[in-house]
Amino acid sequence: MDNKVIITCNSGIYKIEDNDLTQIHRNSRLHSLIRRVFYGVTYSENGELIFGARMRLSLFKHNKPTTHATLYSLRDNKLKKIAVIPDLHDLHQIHHHRNHVYLTDTGKNRVIIYDLKNRRQSGRIDIGAIRDDINHINTVEIHDNQLHIGLCNKNKKSAILKIPIHKISTQDINTCALGTIQELPMTYLHDLVKMDKRILSCSADKGEVKDLTSGETIFKKPFWIRGITFTDSHIFIGASKLAERKKRCSKNLNGYVFQLNRSDFSEVKTFILPSAGQVNDMITC
Repeated sequence: MDNKVIITCNSGIYKIEDNDLTQIHRNSRLHSLIRRVFYGVTYSENGELIFGARMRLSLFKHNKPTTHATLYSLRDNKLKKIAVIPDLHDLHQIHHHRNHVYLTDTGKNRVIIYDLKNRRQSGRIDIGAIRDDINHINTVEIHDNQLHIGLCNKNKKSAILKIPIHKISTQDINTCALGTIQELPMTYLHDLVKMDKRILSCSADKGEVKDLTSGETIFKKPFWIRGITFTDSHIFIGASKLAERKKRCSKNLNGYVFQLNRSDFSEVKTFILPSAGQVNDMITC
C-alpha cells in the first residue's frame, strides 16, 4: 500500500493502510437531541486532516434537518474541534485552500468560506438568489485556479459551476454573473476528483464512476456510489447498498470501498465496512 486512505461514513471514520481496514473513530450522540455525523474530509497544505461534521438536531428548517457544521482536525487518531459554523444546513463535501475551508451548505444552496487563521466565516457564495435546496450542492473542489461546485440537481442532469479563484473575495457574492455552467450527461453527481488529466465523478444513483474529460465510464456496480480518491497505484471508490435514504444512512447496512488498479481500472479488492451505513467521502494522505 503506497498511501493511507481516510473514509467518512455514517458510523464514523475508517482508515485503509497497508491493505488493512480499521475504524479510527465511531460517531456518537452527544446528548438526546444532537447527533454528530462526519461527512466531508479535506487535507491542508501543512499536512493536517480536517473533517466536516453535521451536528444534527431534532428540528427541521429549509426542508432539511437543522444542523450546525463543526470542523475537526485529526492527529494521532485523536479529534480536536477547531471551528463551529452555525446555520449551515445539510453539509456535504468540503475543500481546503490557502488556509480557508470551503463548505457545501446544501440545504441553503450556497458555499460557506471559513478562515481558519482568523477563526471566522470570511465569505459566502450564493448559488442564485433563491435560498432553497434547488441545486443540491454536494461537491466543492479547486482545479486549475477555478472553484468547481457540483450541482447534483437530483433527477435532472447534473452540472458544474466553475468560478475563477481570483473573482472570489471575502465578501458575500452571488455567482450568477461570475461563473460558467457546464452541463453533464449524468444524474446525482458526487465528487470532482482530478487525477492526471482526468476528472473523476460519481453518478451515484447509476452506480457509475465517469471520466468527465473523455466521457468514459471506468466503473459500474449496482450500488449507491459516493467518494473517490487515489494513490500512486490504485483508485478507491466508496459505495453503499441501494436503499431508501433512511435505511442507507443507518447502521443496518454495511459500507464498501472498491479498490481498482489505476493503470487499467481492474478490480483488486473489496473492503467491507461493517454497519457503516452510507459512505460519505474519502481522501488520500
